[in-house]
Amino acid sequence: MTFKKIAYQLHLYLGLISGLVFFIVCLTGAIWALKLNGWVDQEKLPEVSQGKHTTVVRPSSVIEVAKKEFKDKTPDYIEYSEDAPIKATFRGQGYNYSLQMDPYTGKVISVKGAEGSSGYDFWDFIGMGHFSLWLPYSIGQPIVGYSTLVFVIVIITGLILWMSHPAWPSMIWQTYTYDYETPGSYFGAKKACEPIHIQMNLPENDVMIINTTLNDYKSVTAGLRFIDFQGKELYKKNIKLDAKANSATKCFVPEKGNNLPQLYLARLELKDAKGKVLSINDYWMTNGDKKSYEAINTLPSTTVTIKTISNKGKTWVEVSNPSKTLAVAVKLNVVDKNSKEILLPAYFSDGYINLLGGEKRLIELDIPKSITNYSIVAEGYNTKSK
Repeated sequence: MTFKKIAYQLHLYLGLISGLVFFIVCLTGAIWALKLNGWVDQEKLPEVSQGKHTTVVRPSSVIEVAKKEFKDKTPDYIEYSEDAPIKATFRGQGYNYSLQMDPYTGKVISVKGAEGSSGYDFWDFIGMGHFSLWLPYSIGQPIVGYSTLVFVIVIITGLILWMSHPAWPSMIWQTYTYDYETPGSYFGAKKACEPIHIQMNLPENDVMIINTTLNDYKSVTAGLRFIDFQGKELYKKNIKLDAKANSATKCFVPEKGNNLPQLYLARLELKDAKGKVLSINDYWMTNGDKKSYEAINTLPSTTVTIKTISNKGKTWVEVSNPSKTLAVAVKLNVVDKNSKEILLPAYFSDGYINLLGGEKRLIELDIPKSITNYSIVAEGYNTKSK
């Protein structure tokens, strides 16, 4: 069992247990705070006068008197306050006693909860629930204390799960889920971090080559095409240049005509001197209106074909678009042949790709050897696989 799965189980079951305790503690605490802040049931405390007394009653004396009033039960705590009576309290299952005593004379002012006294006190009942869940203090208080520790574990495991979940449908934040599913952010980060990379610098609208390797790339070709939904090429420009090691190389600024549609694909390609593709990068370009992206909903449905190739211990997947329609955001998945459930972990070298009409793309698959009875399917914004 992986660490994330252990965290998930701990978060689930410990959360159920500690959640009930915390609900009671928080609810009673919120109610009790009303009284502590003097917002409701403002109790007028008896006046006490120091007079000629120079000392207050010792705790041992308070305990002795309280035990007599509490049916031989020792108070859980004793509270001394300036210019106010001493308060001794015992909380337990079926018992909830409180006593007020003059701190200077030792005279009992009032007793609540004991036989023959002024009766049961609602606020002491709430306090008992807050501190010990209405159980004997020696039992309830440790439960509340340990539940606090459990809740800390729930928070930590929840943080682990949250940080490994994607903020779907956004393609930002986490790069993979707790079960190792790879959302768009995974492939976006992978694309951005490739060693030799072509991109469009959007603020200046210029095409750049980012070479983070220690090698110069001589006579590479940087190309840009604007393509509409029907696969028609609206603009094309190629330039040959050298991409120096560990540097950013500016290529050109594309010219935008006046007859471009409200939404179109900008395809960037970088090829080496022999014509091998080093980097592909796509951008959806608009006329500046955010609603332009709604035009993607007018794309007709299309089907892509998938072919699996094994070579030198590696598995490759050839995905192709035989139609003339753009296949948008195509993602490959490994599924069980019988149940059709997605099998994880399965890492593809690229995902959420756009395939032009007639285009093929070769994608590497890394999958555990324990997964055998599987097939590969594709899904996309307007796409499914045969």
